[in-house]
Amino acid sequence: MVAAFHRGDITLRKLRVLVKYLPQESPVYWRRTDDRPYDLKTDLAWQTLWVLLGLLVTTRKAYGDKSAEMPSDDMPRFPWSELVRANQSKLGHVPPELAEQAQAWLDSL
Repeated sequence: MVAAFHRGDITLRKLRVLVKYLPQESPVYWRRTDDRPYDLKTDLAWQTLWVLLGLLVTTRKAYGDKSAEMPSDDMPRFPWSELVRANQSKLGHVPPELAEQAQAWLDSL
């Protein structure tokens, strides 16, 4: 698109409209999401997962499980974001003693 604009094939107005209506999963928008593909559908799935986790923790507390708690006080903006609590590990963290086994499993895929 930009090359067509520089060649004079399209006007600035058309270039602006083309860029404005790019799909949300386009790499142009990745700068807002730490250079990762993240669209409204993925965001809705992440928020739904967080709410379901909250319901699960609430249900476990209602049945007397004193160890049930959310992994973080506030929902992280993205699934790969750091957690707010300092004493909790990151989501998806692999302990060092299992790292070699996890790498071997990933290599076997």
